[in-house]
Amino acid sequence: MLLQDSRREARFGRDGGLVLLEDQDRSLWSRSRIEKGLRVLDRALSRRRAGPYQLQDAIEGLEGYHLIHSARADLLRRIGRRAEAASAYRAALALEMNAADRAFLERRLAEVSPERRE
Repeated sequence: MLLQDSRREARFGRDGGLVLLEDQDRSLWSRSRIEKGLRVLDRALSRRRAGPYQLQDAIEGLEGYHLIHSARADLLRRIGRRAEAASAYRAALALEMNAADRAFLERRLAEVSPERRE
């Protein structure tokens, strides 16, 4: 969570829209949160046993997490599998998320929807 939070200031543009990781201004990332997050991660990995997040994932799965579907959709979009990408974007949009993520995914869905083909 610290690693994710380290990018908070760079994740949204002035208009409130989502800024993709590849387009973020890395000078806005919190170096102290990154370093602390890496220390926590190293400590957790050194224990070599499952913690509560690993157990939750094994029990609840990630099907209810919109970013899993949106990541899959983006990969499918990049390799030209538009219909499958649209389906994955729709699966993501069926789940809870913030308004900026929703607006971004709706734009991406419009880009790959069959009606949009040239």
